[in-house]
Amino acid sequence: MTDVITVVDHIEDAEKDGKKYVKMTDKDGNTYGIGSWLEKKWGILQPGTAIKLIMATTTAGRDYVKDFERCQDIMEAKKMMQQQPKNTKDISIEAQVAVKCVSDMMVSGVASVPEDLKDMAFEWIRNSIKAAI
Repeated sequence: MTDVITVVDHIEDAEKDGKKYVKMTDKDGNTYGIGSWLEKKWGILQPGTAIKLIMATTTAGRDYVKDFERCQDIMEAKKMMQQQPKNTKDISIEAQVAVKCVSDMMVSGVASVPEDLKDMAFEWIRNSIKAAI
């Protein structure tokens, strides 16, 4: 699982199987249980505080908060977590590779090339030729 950047809405003490933890709800309404091994850092969890939750997965497949830290600037932190948009050169190269793959499949006689892929490949070829003229 990936890290989660969020803003604390409210926290409340909780207990499960005799173990205490903090139940944190963010501004989006998501709730997270933050275990007692992070008790020294619970003071950071104040309403309105931007935090980064470092998530992990148990061997049983359940996600949990492994650690967390304060984010000084929530907008900057969110930008760092987002994928950067591709530039037109990268998009063009990916399209060329895709068209080449579809063309190779058609030439080699692979009968299962979906019609929509063929249509997209030919459309890309047509648009490329028109743009070059």
